[in-house]
Amino acid sequence: MKRYFVWMLVIFNSLIGFTRLIGQVTGSIDDNFSFTEIVSFEIVIVAFSVLGAIIILRNDGNRVGWLMILLGFVLADPFATYLAFRAGAIQMQPSFLLYFAFWTQGWFFFLIIYAIFLIILHFPNGYPPSPRWNLISVISIMTLVQYILVYTFQPKIGDSTLFIDNPIAVLSVNAEDTLSGLLFGLGLIILALGSVISIFVRFRRADLVERSQIKWLLFSGTVSFVAIGYRLVTYEPGVSDWTSYLLLIALLSVAASISIAILRYRLFDIDFIIRKTLVYSSITLLLGMIYFGSVVLLQQAFRAMSGQDSPVALVISTLVIAALFNPLRRWIQDIIDHRFYRPKYDAQQALANFASSARDEVDIDNLAKELLSVVEESLQPERVSVWLKQTEK
Repeated sequence: MKRYFVWMLVIFNSLIGFTRLIGQVTGSIDDNFSFTEIVSFEIVIVAFSVLGAIIILRNDGNRVGWLMILLGFVLADPFATYLAFRAGAIQMQPSFLLYFAFWTQGWFFFLIIYAIFLIILHFPNGYPPSPRWNLISVISIMTLVQYILVYTFQPKIGDSTLFIDNPIAVLSVNAEDTLSGLLFGLGLIILALGSVISIFVRFRRADLVERSQIKWLLFSGTVSFVAIGYRLVTYEPGVSDWTSYLLLIALLSVAASISIAILRYRLFDIDFIIRKTLVYSSITLLLGMIYFGSVVLLQQAFRAMSGQDSPVALVISTLVIAALFNPLRRWIQDIIDHRFYRPKYDAQQALANFASSARDEVDIDNLAKELLSVVEESLQPERVSVWLKQTEK
């Protein structure tokens, strides 16, 4: 029974997203989102919902899976979709359903924030680090509920773009301007700080497997934070550019990372991924700076000599970048290995030194001692010995 219920939720979330997409294509709705953004939202909705369902069914109802489905439902926002289709009816006498849809728009978005932080708090096993941490969830949810109750009786209801008069208003001010708004803000801060602190508390207490799970979450979360921040800074409503795809990839990486970590699929690949990300992001930034600087300097030189810009500057800069790529990659990789992957770096250095000495060593006993020293330094085993097969003369 649970299996059918979970997949029905997934189908419902997906259909809501497809409904908005169809309305955009047919011209039935006209909102501030571009077609690319709506398609991206639909992909994210389906990804979080489907992966959440898999986590629930394969991990005995893990709460993280339920929160991922909740996140898909909030991103789909059936109430906003209904308002988009009923935009013409707002000027007429609104129905109860229309009032209800407007009422949800004042607080429904906050559920995205709550779902994200609660996922962090319950990651990866579906429970907080200890029962005492449940108090964070209780406080934050109670402050949200009291805010919704106060919001219900404020003068106007709706979102930041469109409000209508509230027929059951008994307050003269908006909820966010009252003590209720302050309590809600405090509850949200408690949830945010508590969730972030909890993940580091888990990491300190965790074994090797759980640490790898947490690394997946931290890695995807960092990538998404950077992508979302850049998108918000450069965002223009109704304009679709490459940052839309960057945001899509970032959100999908979060869903995929959570699923990989909880389902333990290719769990220990995270160190390799982090290492390569550090290397290639660093080299991309450095080469970009070198390319930009060389183009500017060469153009100034050509302008001083001939009085005009020359395409030769671009050609020379490109050749310089091509020549520098491999040396810079090796240099950056050595720095990162030395700083963040010291055991691996030390092992590589030890093996390189052993290979160098083994080429010149002819005494088998000295070579065996050198080999034992390398193994002890690199692997640090409890015991190590060398067995040499005696050959008959």
